[in-house]
Amino acid sequence: MTDGAVRFAHKRPLSERVVFVDGLARAGKGLVLRILSHLKRGQHWQLHGAVQNICFAHQMGAVNTEFAAAAIRSLIDEHTYNWIIGRNLNTRLSDESCIYRAADARDFVRRSTDSDGQEAVDRFNAEELFPVFDLHSTLRSAPLMFKALPWASYVHIVRHPVEQADRWHARGWGIREAEDPLSFDVVVETEFGPVPWYAADWAEAFLALEPMERTVEGVLKLQGEDRAGFESLGDEKDRVLWICFEQLVFETDFTIGQISAFLDAPGLPQMRAMLTAENCPRENDLDTRRRTFDRIASLISADAAERLHRAAKAHEQRWSLPSIVP
Repeated sequence: MTDGAVRFAHKRPLSERVVFVDGLARAGKGLVLRILSHLKRGQHWQLHGAVQNICFAHQMGAVNTEFAAAAIRSLIDEHTYNWIIGRNLNTRLSDESCIYRAADARDFVRRSTDSDGQEAVDRFNAEELFPVFDLHSTLRSAPLMFKALPWASYVHIVRHPVEQADRWHARGWGIREAEDPLSFDVVVETEFGPVPWYAADWAEAFLALEPMERTVEGVLKLQGEDRAGFESLGDEKDRVLWICFEQLVFETDFTIGQISAFLDAPGLPQMRAMLTAENCPRENDLDTRRRTFDRIASLISADAAERLHRAAKAHEQRWSLPSIVP
């Protein structure tokens, strides 16, 4: 450190297997996470906002790459270890991530009374188990994530932009991020007022929009940035599996086959009962879905409606879906 610069080092990793399930909020990650937890060697998932907030800060240039990568590695190791020894398990019954909804909840509870330390880590690695983490909108930071964890795998889910915007609006996203203390993503102070991290570079325009148009613009921006993050990768592209929400819920077995092959992990016997409980596969109600676009278009500017229409068409063409936009 003779030049005054701090250099961060990586210790030997706790485990060289980790899977990130990524996508926008309300994109359908909860179902993907349940599927992964019902694969052989898959673990019930965890959500730890610090990792994604580091990604967001790094995207805005607020933290440098070396620190961000070191901090992400440390956080993933810490949370994986806590998982290995049954610490901080979520027992809130109404939560999707509740431990009692795992394929084998008893195994996770047992860990809390088993030996800890290196013996527990060795036992976890000998079984080739892979921890699973729930992330939001971090594919833009994929180069950083792979610098921190070169062995990581990403399962990224993308949803039709019309229905993604509709789900966002129903949850208040576009408004809540900068106002609601129960929204835990970082907020950026600008000369125009506080905005969500993803609106930092267009804060004035963001704050001038009505709620539905904020939602549409946020969805289009984040979906575009996820694609840009993926395209910036080199060989690591092979470590990212893109899946489509509509294919997942309408052609469930096909998408599960993709996930299983990608992770080299067959499904557990409990998978079918879980999918039945999740109403998968389900009927594709095109008429109801088509009315959603008309409703949204009536609430936003003509320019925003046109860009949403183009994004919808591109999504439908990419995934060979029946059209819900005219």
